[in-house]
Amino acid sequence: MDELASRFNFEDNLNWPLMRKLCIPMWLKTQLMVKLKDLIQNVANIEYKLAEGEFGSSRAEHVALYYVLLDKIGVLRRLYRNEGGENNNYYKFFGKDFEDKKTQ
Repeated sequence: MDELASRFNFEDNLNWPLMRKLCIPMWLKTQLMVKLKDLIQNVANIEYKLAEGEFGSSRAEHVALYYVLLDKIGVLRRLYRNEGGENNNYYKFFGKDFEDKKTQ
């Protein structure tokens, strides 16, 4: 894994198409799930940086699935807050307590 990380410069270049091409989620063993989460976090960070002004949507929206999968709703909420404007509704939505019966 470390060899791949250095060869492909995961720190700056890891994105979902590269992870799929290398089949990383397929060959990581269960005990390496923490490493997979770290890689997905890296993908989310890079995708967020690259998404500026693309896709006709907010940058936070572009990476929302990654942060939901990582159970990092607080991070996603802060991204929406920083974008402001019409994304304020998403900021409020992700601030809800979904354990509360009234919210469900």
